[in-house]
Amino acid sequence: MPFSVLEVAVNVANVLAAPLAGLLLLLDGVAGLKGWQWLFVAEGAPSIALGLLTFLLLPNTVQRADWLTGAEKKWLTSKVPVGFFMLRSKWKEGEVAGIIYLRSLFVLRFMCWGVCARVCVVPLTERLSKRLNE
Repeated sequence: MPFSVLEVAVNVANVLAAPLAGLLLLLDGVAGLKGWQWLFVAEGAPSIALGLLTFLLLPNTVQRADWLTGAEKKWLTSKVPVGFFMLRSKWKEGEVAGIIYLRSLFVLRFMCWGVCARVCVVPLTERLSKRLNE
């Protein structure tokens, strides 16, 4: 996907989200929450829901990915480093502590990438758009 498509998508999302955020701020006092609190809940709830769904539904291994064909599983398994699933072998199948530990590592890794992207990319795009408008 070209970078320009990503940039257009970010700008379209901002155009659509800004009026919605303004409407949420008008909910000041509804259910005992201030407008900024409604905005906080509305932005956080989908992220939390998607994170929980990912945690619960995403398989831990390539072999359990039902949407992959046998050939795709074999190819992907050959590309994954040898010790990639090594931590999982320390716990018996179904032991909750091991599963939570491993999934937490993957979730933490994706969260770090998300924060880095948000902290680095968004200010950069804003600066570039300001310079292009000058």
